[in-house]
Amino acid sequence: MTAGLVRMSRRGRLAGVPETIRAHPLPAFFALAYAVSWGILLVLYGMMRAPAAVVIFVQTLGPTIAARIVLTTIGGRVAYREMRHRGRLWRVPFRWYLLGLAVIPAACLGAVAVLPGGIGALQNASAGSIVSTFAFFLVFGFFSGPLFEEPGWRGFALPRLERDRGPLVGTLILGVLWGVWHLPQFLVPEWAAQNGGSDPATIAAFLVLVMTLSPVLTWVYNRTGSLWLAMVTHASINASLSMGPVLPAAGPMLVGIVAFGAISLVLVIATRGRFGYDAQAQLGV
Repeated sequence: MTAGLVRMSRRGRLAGVPETIRAHPLPAFFALAYAVSWGILLVLYGMMRAPAAVVIFVQTLGPTIAARIVLTTIGGRVAYREMRHRGRLWRVPFRWYLLGLAVIPAACLGAVAVLPGGIGALQNASAGSIVSTFAFFLVFGFFSGPLFEEPGWRGFALPRLERDRGPLVGTLILGVLWGVWHLPQFLVPEWAAQNGGSDPATIAAFLVLVMTLSPVLTWVYNRTGSLWLAMVTHASINASLSMGPVLPAAGPMLVGIVAFGAISLVLVIATRGRFGYDAQAQLGV
């Protein structure tokens, strides 16, 4: 009798999960994105000792898997089809590709120039090496983060956060939660070494950097409605932070904070914190 009651209790708890997701889809999405990604990292790296590059690639599936689970649970077939459509929407005005492929790299090089030792480092750098490094990381980086992160962050979470909290606050919330999602990656020595180490100051700088990126991606997504372009812009940001010369007193994170902090400040002022948000265009989510 007791065993039967336990089984019924377990079934009851499991049956309550879909109702919880339907009642709180956005918190459920973030909880699932964290759980899936962190679980993959724990199993593949912590238990199986898989190569770091493989672990980081696979764990980026978390946000997309979470978005799919939540949308399926809440019966959001229309919203899921809309998200897939936006992911394939590559026909946008050329100026938006120019933003990702020229303006963002130029902003990062400009940030290098204003930092101590930057002018000399740029003068000694090879233009061919900078361009080839950017091109490599643009392609490689597209598949190692943006492709599977953006359907969750910008495709699912951003429209709902903007609707509930407004574009500015919603963007800031997403920036914080997006940054925190990355934190277990600092436990992977190879990834931490590529990003300046795992000391508290570096981790704090990383979180600030992610916060400065969030308004840029919000603006691009809101203005174009293209999840594909958000992916391209995200990949361009990563590539731009990897292509510049090494500075003696500043790393890529400081370069990014200067470059994207300035861009985000301009966007906040120019758009009055709206980032091109159009509530009517988001009704499908």
